[in-house]
Amino acid sequence: MYAAKPPNPALAAGLIGIACAFIAATTLFAKALGTDQFGPALHPFQISFGRFLFAFVALGTAAAILRPEFQRPHLGLHLARTVSGWLGVTLMFASVAYIPLADATAISFLNPVFGMILAIPLLGERVGKWRWLAAAIAFAGAMILLRPTPASFQPAALLA
Repeated sequence: MYAAKPPNPALAAGLIGIACAFIAATTLFAKALGTDQFGPALHPFQISFGRFLFAFVALGTAAAILRPEFQRPHLGLHLARTVSGWLGVTLMFASVAYIPLADATAISFLNPVFGMILAIPLLGERVGKWRWLAAAIAFAGAMILLRPTPASFQPAALLA
């Protein structure tokens, strides 16, 4: 039988910090590959294909070693989620070729906020005051990083 481990907030915060660093590093590599820093610029589809190919190899190797058991996966839902994730990553990689890396990263960190807001009408979720407060703080932080003005708006930021 599986025994759940007690929560470890420090470990969770550390792992989230590491995940954010990996996301930022991936975006940095995409910017370098999408511009002419390492030679001719690659198309965002090529960059996202490479990212997903390496992820598939890594996860396929882990699955071959660990042999996880899946019970009745919902293949249609999994396919829709995969396509949505691929589209989001490809659009992000396309945007970083045209806007500063800090702006693209700040916009990408707002994804959970937009997900929370969209979950209200689409999924009927209830959002409490503490989550609204966290969303407001995240949004304020992103606005500080982005320094939005009418002159600084770039259409490529909508891709991110």
